[in-house]
Amino acid sequence: MYVDFICKKENALTDADDSLVRVFDAWENYETLCDFYDSCPECRSFPKEEYFSEGSQDHWEDYVIYKDGVIAARAGIWKEDAEKWEVAGVITRPEYRGRGYAQRLVRYCIGVIHAHGKDAILTTHESNKAMINAAIKAGFATKEE
Repeated sequence: MYVDFICKKENALTDADDSLVRVFDAWENYETLCDFYDSCPECRSFPKEEYFSEGSQDHWEDYVIYKDGVIAARAGIWKEDAEKWEVAGVITRPEYRGRGYAQRLVRYCIGVIHAHGKDAILTTHESNKAMINAAIKAGFATKEE
């Protein structure tokens, strides 16, 4: 079962000027992204053509935090529709977990989304307690609240 979250601008605890977060061009740096995915046991990489099927790169923005020369954490914004964009694909490399990187990326993405006048949404599996905690700390609330 999945948990759906929404973050209205008035509830956001954004940090869109976070100096650790970098815009990441996944198209140009796809091998680096694959190395990151392959380092996370819950992920796997795909061929570039499959990852970017049907012009999906036009609806997606990637953000990363680098540490020690590698991607330590990554998140994306999926431009879902005219009213809302989704914070998605939030992943932290296992050896960098517990340092607050996911929360920093989530807050940064919320700031970007709200700067474009959209509502931020997020969906995660109910068993993903780390993502649920990061979402709540960043200002997300479940859609039922």
